[in-house]
Amino acid sequence: MNILFFVESGLGNSALLVDQAIAIYEQHKNLFVIMSNVNQESGLQDKLKDLKIPSLVLDGLYEHKSFFLCVKLLRDVINHNRIDIVHVQTNWELALISYIKYILKCNIKIIYTVHAYRHNYKIRSYLMLILLNIVLRFFADAVICMCSTLIHKFPFIKKKIILIPLGIDNRYFIDKFSIENNNLRLIFPAQFRHGKNQDLIIKAFAKYISITNDKKSKLVLPGEGEKREDMILLTKALHCENQVDMPGFCSKEEILLLYRNSNLAIVASNNETYGQCIVEPYVLGRGVITTNVGIAPDIIKSGINGFFFKHENELVDILVKLYENKELIKCMGYYNFCRRDNFRWDVIVKDYLTKISLVK
Repeated sequence: MNILFFVESGLGNSALLVDQAIAIYEQHKNLFVIMSNVNQESGLQDKLKDLKIPSLVLDGLYEHKSFFLCVKLLRDVINHNRIDIVHVQTNWELALISYIKYILKCNIKIIYTVHAYRHNYKIRSYLMLILLNIVLRFFADAVICMCSTLIHKFPFIKKKIILIPLGIDNRYFIDKFSIENNNLRLIFPAQFRHGKNQDLIIKAFAKYISITNDKKSKLVLPGEGEKREDMILLTKALHCENQVDMPGFCSKEEILLLYRNSNLAIVASNNETYGQCIVEPYVLGRGVITTNVGIAPDIIKSGINGFFFKHENELVDILVKLYENKELIKCMGYYNFCRRDNFRWDVIVKDYLTKISLVK
């Protein structure tokens, strides 16, 4: 089984996909990696070269340009390396490989991972899902969904779906379990845009402070976006600006440090295709307070390792409960920490290789 693996998702996940490719290579060897020449973190190409993993940087991949040149280069790679399975991450990659398979009559199987769709607006989401269902039904041999809630979005292709989560950066597995629970230290890294609902969190946090008179707990909202300035003004209007930190854009190293300094994560999104913001604190041993989105229903048990909420007042009640029972913060975190190995790439890739080998 020879695999051609794309590491460009268009969503800034290239580093994680490179980690997945490395784990595949370590367990399987027969791998060729396709990368884009933009939107890459520095050092990713060097990581592949250092391990002598065959790879090609494909100009135009990220920008959706030079279709037929990309087709020619990819077909040459497929033929030269006797590729059996091509794993694509984006619709553009699917179009390229489908042309090679169906128009140029290349005997390969196509695996597609669902990373995102336009899910923050109902009409766009509905139309996009219908279109994606149809396209994947006809052109993909298997479709990887990263959580069970996503499976229900693809009723036309249920027989093609493989459930495999996305792994987490190895840096998240270095720490031993350590958490302070003297105060609430809440975090939600996300873009400030429609559907992320930082305003809901800020309002709930302000109500929580009013109820408990807790002047020591902190809320950190890393990220940037069109609504950030409005959220800064909201904290001032609600007189909680001294306890809410919005540091703007943060690197992945900075986010990791902020997670380490937190003891609870909050996720207020309307939708998540998967939810790295759920899994990352989970792996670090933090309880997760979340809406019912992405992978949350698969891994969060309310009252045991986190809580679910639907609206502002429910979130306020949860925060007050944790303020009154701070030992629960540590218990929830430890529960998650003990189960974090489920998100190690070597564990995930072992399952991945077994499942894709069975694709018909």
